[in-house]
Amino acid sequence: MESLSEIAPILIALCALALSIQQGCASRKQSKEDAQDGARSREHEKTLFEETQRQNRLSCQPHLTSHSYADSREDGVYMSYSVNNHGLGPAFIKDVQLFLDEQPFELGRAPIKAIANAVFGNLEGFDVKKHSWMKPGYAFPEKAAYSYGLFFFKGMSEETYAETEDAFERMQIRIEYESIYGERFVFNSRED
Repeated sequence: MESLSEIAPILIALCALALSIQQGCASRKQSKEDAQDGARSREHEKTLFEETQRQNRLSCQPHLTSHSYADSREDGVYMSYSVNNHGLGPAFIKDVQLFLDEQPFELGRAPIKAIANAVFGNLEGFDVKKHSWMKPGYAFPEKAAYSYGLFFFKGMSEETYAETEDAFERMQIRIEYESIYGERFVFNSRED
């Protein structure tokens, strides 16, 4: 029989081989787990990034609304109409359209004055005191108001003015605008 000293190196080599195989399997298993954890981590980071972007978009989202105001005085009734940005960011105006009785209204030099005269011009004492027009390219700041017009009904009482309020519904403003992130929105005075 061979001596123990002759078999020992073979046994040591076999043990070393077995240990190497076991270490290789453990390392491979750990690499797979790390890859899965990495994929989960990347997915988690992606979700966090997308959520942050969504919150950033919401924190800069404009929101246009309209406001009209009538003030009855001794000499008549003053009526103003404005559009307000009650959102959290600027609104970049892309297109503004005006409609009369659901039909597009020609945008001449003074479209607000023209449409107001088309609706109320037959009323004695009606006058457009102020008028303005927001054009595409305008950067409408947050928490700001844009006054489209101040109208005056000379000699009209508050009760008589109330009868003319339906006539204002004949006019419609439609504004297409974007947020700073390029998201598109539409303001429609009929839906406000």
